[in-house]
Amino acid sequence: MEVNDDFMTRTQLYKNFADNIEIERVRMKLTQKKMADALQISLSKYKILITNPYEANIDIYLAHQIRMLIGKSVRELCGDELPEMEMIEHFRQLPKHRQDSIRYIIETEYQLNKDAKQDANEEEFTTCYVPTGNMEDGMTLDSRDFITVNIAEYKKKSRERIDCAVKITSNHLHPVYSRGDILLISRRAPRDGDVGIFISKETRQMYIREFKQTNPCELRPITSYGETIYVNSDDKSDMDKWVKFGTVITTMR
Repeated sequence: MEVNDDFMTRTQLYKNFADNIEIERVRMKLTQKKMADALQISLSKYKILITNPYEANIDIYLAHQIRMLIGKSVRELCGDELPEMEMIEHFRQLPKHRQDSIRYIIETEYQLNKDAKQDANEEEFTTCYVPTGNMEDGMTLDSRDFITVNIAEYKKKSRERIDCAVKITSNHLHPVYSRGDILLISRRAPRDGDVGIFISKETRQMYIREFKQTNPCELRPITSYGETIYVNSDDKSDMDKWVKFGTVITTMR
């Protein structure tokens, strides 16, 4: 029988579990005694749990208590780094009304597709975001629609992964982009000279800009309108003000 090299050893699982419990305890600003009390175990047992988890005899009830207190599954605490786990963590940090919207979308998509046969050509399509409202450089991103577009022809030509698309719905970005154009997007970070989509966390405004790897970085308008935006790449707080949505790979016309 072949052994999957991606599987962690028992030792790794226990160590990750113990280390992550301590990380969460520090995050919650609890002493070890208060953490033990919250888990309904003695301080001595908690110390065994984080130093020698083999000997801790972790039963189902204790695992449940840890899950309820920390808000993470045993799988997450063991360090199982599936992409879905990162998405779950991001989901938990969203406001409730955003979570409700995402739940609705997921449930709708599941009901529509659960009995459908796998389409052999499914990978030839991608989801395209269609911003609503007056689309311009610096538009407020408050709502959007979704459509599916066939990108088979462009995938053959492109050496880069295409993760999604954005539809241009006005002529405010003319002559570079016109109404009806569909920008094919890679989630990778932009390189010097790339056109990328950047969203301000403070204003929720979306900019389609040329990225220049200068010091500070420059987000230059792609038309003659608008002023250059400067972002200090040496200042984490300044960088954290922006969401790098993705890089424009090519345009469907």
